[in-house]
Amino acid sequence: MFLFTLFSLLFAAEESLQILSDKTFDAKVINHPANEVWIVMFMVDDANETREAMAQFRNASDISAGMVHFGVLNVRFAPKVAESLELKAYPCFRIFHGSKTQIFKGAAKSGRFLKETMKLVPDVSQNVTKEWADEFYAQPSAILFTKSATTSPLWKGISSYFAKKSVRIGICKDESLFQTFGVKEAPAIVFYNGTNTQVYDGEIKFRAVRDAIEKFFEKRFNQESQTFSDDEMLMPDQFSEVCIGGKHLCVLAATKTPPEGMAALMKGSKRKVRCFSGVVGLPFKFMERGGTWIYNPRRDGFIHVKEGEDLLTAMDRVIDGSASWTKRTVFEAPGNEEL
Repeated sequence: MFLFTLFSLLFAAEESLQILSDKTFDAKVINHPANEVWIVMFMVDDANETREAMAQFRNASDISAGMVHFGVLNVRFAPKVAESLELKAYPCFRIFHGSKTQIFKGAAKSGRFLKETMKLVPDVSQNVTKEWADEFYAQPSAILFTKSATTSPLWKGISSYFAKKSVRIGICKDESLFQTFGVKEAPAIVFYNGTNTQVYDGEIKFRAVRDAIEKFFEKRFNQESQTFSDDEMLMPDQFSEVCIGGKHLCVLAATKTPPEGMAALMKGSKRKVRCFSGVVGLPFKFMERGGTWIYNPRRDGFIHVKEGEDLLTAMDRVIDGSASWTKRTVFEAPGNEEL
């Protein structure tokens, strides 16, 4: 019965609900990025109380739609986690935000889960300046124009969700800048990718806005990707056009000859990965140190693989979710030549 419940959970859950192991709990929850809020359900069996709590938890996860991360961990397979958190009774719940771990108190109800977690979602939206108008091709952006002095909970959630991805989330409260960006009335949500501009006119709900942002910026990548054949090795000077603001992983070998593993990626990727090779026209100066660079456009982050034979091992970590990404801005910062 326990396996059936887990299968049902996996089948019906949104992407924000994850079945955790001891390793993924450590990698994703304990070492979560500062923008993420996690709530984890710890369980040991399939008793009625557990099934009822899981149904409420799953429903809250679905409503959250990724604004908050929901995870489930069976501590029978992770006893050290239970010991380190001093868990005594099950099911039980913990909230992880910033550097804090908070005991969830109260009834295991969807509304309660949402109330206690959404209020902890940080505002990481960036204040818009006039310079943004010239940066949209290199830095695709979604902007909330508002006359309110505070950031709405919805936009906090959007800023948190996209914080580690390639879409910049901005907020403009300066009415003198509205005209610069073609905005006549506020509040307004507008998407910019350097080629097209779209005023959002859908529901003012997190899931609807999130999906619209992803669809708009995916469109740009899909249009550009049709330019290239499926098995084509691209040049470094095409990287920014194809990858920045895109949706698929990109792998760039800053070497005269691509590593052996690159061919395997191209053959089996089914266009999940875009591959580049060469030493001329590198998109970023930090790539001049050589090696292979795996780029995640959603996080705007890289993994630097120094030795070619380590490429497929690094990609395995990307696939299983244990990879550690370093923001592009970190590599670009002075003094980080050894990263």
